[in-house]
Amino acid sequence: MLMTDVAALKVDMTVLKADNEEMKADLNSFYLMWAGALIFLMQAGFATLSAGSIRAKNVKNILLKNLLDACIGAFAWFLLGFGFAYDSDGDANSFIGAGKSNFALSGDVYDASETNGSDWINWFFQFTFAAAAATIVSGAVAERCQLVAYLVYSFCITGFIYPVVVHWVWDGAGFLSAGNSNKDTVILTGVIDFAGSGVVHMTGGFAALVGAKILGSRLGRWENPSEFEGHSTPLQLIGTFLLWFGWYGFNPGSTLAVHAAASTMAHRRHHHSLRCNGWPRGPPRQASAPFVAGRHRPLRHRPHVQLSPRRARRHHRRLCDRPPVGGHPHRHHRRLRVPRRLVHDEEAPH
Repeated sequence: MLMTDVAALKVDMTVLKADNEEMKADLNSFYLMWAGALIFLMQAGFATLSAGSIRAKNVKNILLKNLLDACIGAFAWFLLGFGFAYDSDGDANSFIGAGKSNFALSGDVYDASETNGSDWINWFFQFTFAAAAATIVSGAVAERCQLVAYLVYSFCITGFIYPVVVHWVWDGAGFLSAGNSNKDTVILTGVIDFAGSGVVHMTGGFAALVGAKILGSRLGRWENPSEFEGHSTPLQLIGTFLLWFGWYGFNPGSTLAVHAAASTMAHRRHHHSLRCNGWPRGPPRQASAPFVAGRHRPLRHRPHVQLSPRRARRHHRRLCDRPPVGGHPHRHHRRLRVPRRLVHDEEAPH
């Protein structure tokens, strides 16, 4: 009878573990989709910020460019970009993705039986990064780039230029990737770009610099600068806040998960930031309870200090060696918030 109960409990534990792992996978998928949605909202921020920063007559033009930027970028990333960026097949290339599985999502993992939707959501999450990199250029060439030329650029950067840079750094086989264990293809130890400061923003920034250099300034921009001021400060402010809000998906979403290794890394990163901000043993108790449980050591007993009940447990040792000033021993105790009842070491009980 006892053995039967033990066997049944083992079966129940196995089922619970399986359900727990499935719940974690579902939560990770939802987390990535939520972060991707915030990043995609940055497209609205780019559009409103750019629209408010230019003259009123060109607002429709730049809004249409931002809209088509996301549309054309999605097709380019679907057909070519994702395959060039991430190589899921064997014999990966260190310069560019060559496996056919990720081109147009034609691999076996993208079928109807794929659980949790993690592969599909990962594609969407990576697409939002690609769209952000492409849209950076729209403001740099505002009011002086034809629509057709801009759409050609958008397809090229989303379908080829940005994906190649992604493969260098974020794919495990890239020659700049810190995750590349092949010493014959990796340069030194590789680089780590946690949230795209180089892969996304530097790529988009250099593309914007090249586009602005080729097109030059707007006609009359420096002769009559007052005529080129932005026409809507509210749109600029709204765009700034939308971009700000999108960053809460951009950086936290780069952990790619809230469970397993990702949550552990976030926990360590948080504790490391606290150490760097002046708390060598972690944060104060009230701030650290949700994060670093069990990390606090009780203060060592100091025999030369007699603490009053419910007083802050702080003490400045040098005050014990100071003579009384003006007939009031330790008159600085109020300013330093140290206990009043202090006795010298020779008077302390042993």
